Amino acid sequence: MITLPDHYETLQVHPKADETAIDAAYARLSERYDPAKLEGAADELIELARTKRDAIEHAYAVLRDPVRRAAYDREQAASATNGQKPGAAPASKSRAPATKPQAIAADVHTQTADTAEELFDYRPLPPAHRQERPKGFEDRMVRSGQAAPHGRTAKPKLANRLTIPITLAGVLVLIVASSLLLTNGGGPAPAAPTPTASQFDLYESSIPQAQAFAEQNPQNAQAWIDLGNVLYDSAQIVREQAPESPLYQQRLGRWLQATNAYSQALALEPNNAPTRADMGASACFYGAGTGDQTFVQRGLADVQRAAAIAPDDARVLLSMGQCLVSTQPPKLDAALASWQRIIDRNPSSPLVSQAQLLIAKYKPKSQ
Repeated sequence: MITLPDHYETLQVHPKADETAIDAAYARLSERYDPAKLEGAADELIELARTKRDAIEHAYAVLRDPVRRAAYDREQAASATNGQKPGAAPASKSRAPATKPQAIAADVHTQTADTAEELFDYRPLPPAHRQERPKGFEDRMVRSGQAAPHGRTAKPKLANRLTIPITLAGVLVLIVASSLLLTNGGGPAPAAPTPTASQFDLYESSIPQAQAFAEQNPQNAQAWIDLGNVLYDSAQIVREQAPESPLYQQRLGRWLQATNAYSQALALEPNNAPTRADMGASACFYGAGTGDQTFVQRGLADVQRAAAIAPDDARVLLSMGQCLVSTQPPKLDAALASWQRIIDRNPSSPLVSQAQLLIAKYKPKSQ
């Protein structure tokens, strides 16, 4: 028997908590485990915080949706009737992780009198073995102009805020050269491999900086868009290349985080059609990944609203097709027509190639 997380326990709310209480708990816990507040911490702490954040996102997605929450409550009641501990169910009943992560050694925030009554877990972290960061750790933002998934281009504003330590690199080169001279070449020896970050983590390292900048500039719509874009791309790069992988299941929460970021931008720029389309696509991808059509329909409605503002915008049309194929049953003809419209109306758009690939993927073989 596999014990699954109790969503009410994860959000620290009562099983009869109303939507306001759930929203407040989610906001408090999201801030507590904000990756931006862990910048420079040991890798183990960052990974555990990320796992906790994903569990919070999953619990919130279930409890905030009335339909999913009712189904979850029925499942919990059935489990209790069968003698299982509340929150226990067969693995096939939930996409949540089967095991709980080791607890984070200390809370992200400094404990204050207001939070003194909250429970903390001070069990020690696993040993770092003198490797606070993994091999291949990439601490730079994605370079401006680097190709991104879904036809997106990394924003130069964020990238330019980080500088490359050229001086340090030069010192390292001098050290290596001096070592070779002193040892007369040192004889043949295997060269140490150059560490490279996983392609799936290309955008992950950008999220903390984008999050911090958006929070420091809450009235800057572009800052929220930048955050939404990097969250979107972090999930999309895995969706495009490994949609059936466990990693993509772990990244599903990024779609909800992206919708929240885009929502902040739209509060400042309500007529920004491409951003509204991206928000809608994020909801559709999340709904498709979790099997929850409620999110798909919500996302489709947002994309349709964007289309009413900018009917020929390439990103709007691309997102429209993505949402249409995410419905059950998929609306393939309408999706194909939307992507074809990109080619017909926006022949110079960089999204034309993406539209062509999608048409080739979804077009029936008989046509």
